[in-house]
Amino acid sequence: ANALFSPEYETFTGITITQPLLRGFGKNANLAGVNIARLRGSAQEILTRVKAMNLVAEVATRYTDIVTADRVLGVHSQNIKLAEQMLTRNKELVKSKEGLATDVTTAELAVYQRQDQYITSAADKIERVNTLFALTNREPDLDGKTRFKAVSSFFSGATIKGKRELIDYGQTHRLDLSYYNNVVDTAKLNVLRARDAGKSELNVTGSAGLYGLDAEADGAFDEAAGSQGTEWSLGLSLKMPLGEDGADAALEAAESQVRQAQLELAKAKRNISLEVHTACTRVDAAKQRIQTAKKAVELATQRLKQEQDLFDAGEGDFYRVVEQQQILGDSQVNLVASEAALSKSVIAVWLAAGQIFERMGISNAEVEVMITRAKEKE
Repeated sequence: ANALFSPEYETFTGITITQPLLRGFGKNANLAGVNIARLRGSAQEILTRVKAMNLVAEVATRYTDIVTADRVLGVHSQNIKLAEQMLTRNKELVKSKEGLATDVTTAELAVYQRQDQYITSAADKIERVNTLFALTNREPDLDGKTRFKAVSSFFSGATIKGKRELIDYGQTHRLDLSYYNNVVDTAKLNVLRARDAGKSELNVTGSAGLYGLDAEADGAFDEAAGSQGTEWSLGLSLKMPLGEDGADAALEAAESQVRQAQLELAKAKRNISLEVHTACTRVDAAKQRIQTAKKAVELATQRLKQEQDLFDAGEGDFYRVVEQQQILGDSQVNLVASEAALSKSVIAVWLAAGQIFERMGISNAEVEVMITRAKEKE
């Protein structure tokens, strides 16, 4: 009954602006949530890259195991040939009534023992190949048609730099440090948000606009355009929390997270130095083991020749010949194991110093492919 028009239509065209003066004031406070989301996304990508680094190192290590298995099989094959040759020779000596039946039995026993070693090592190689296949997403060779043979040798570590240089490089380039830096930055942003949330709300609010009133909807817009009614306002809005205990507790918790993240970052840096030092120490020890293993092979070869010469001259014991053959074979296997230990230690140094991609010749494009596949699996 009090309306000017029946029915009536009202329209308002204008703008309202609210400017925080305390809570929510400034770009940093407004974008804190967005920046936290970005940092978390970046941290997840860094973790994926770290997983890729670990995967490359693991594949390289398992590949070293296969190279080791191939060389050990070669040693066992040579030992079997030596035993077979001795068996044939002793049988001929027995036929000519110049040898002993016990020597034939000893040689035959040596053949079977060394064949057993070969069979065990061949099974070990299959296990190591399957471990590598699992890492590279390949199915097992159930039909035995695949002939997997290593095409490269061990890593010698000839180009490894000094420990201090490697530690400095790792503490500068290791990806997990970037991850912990992101965690620290995220924690600082949470402190900013907690501090902002504890403030009172004090906002300046202003609005300005045009009103239109008419019996028709189109007419209401026309009236507004003709400045039938204008409005503007300016004011302050204040909201204060009754208690500050909750806000103080949230701020204290956020600051504790910053301290914890900084401690984790410092711990990560310290662990890098320890990991590099440990890996380099193992490299040095493996190199020393190789030298002693080579000397052992040299002496075992000389000792076998001495026993063989004595036996050929009719003054030796055939059992000692067989024993020295086995000692030589064990020395050769130990040399292979020492070279494999050096190769694995070199890989560990590259991983600890954050150089695994570079040293393994993996390009950025290949890294991106690995990361994409990992994300697809997730």
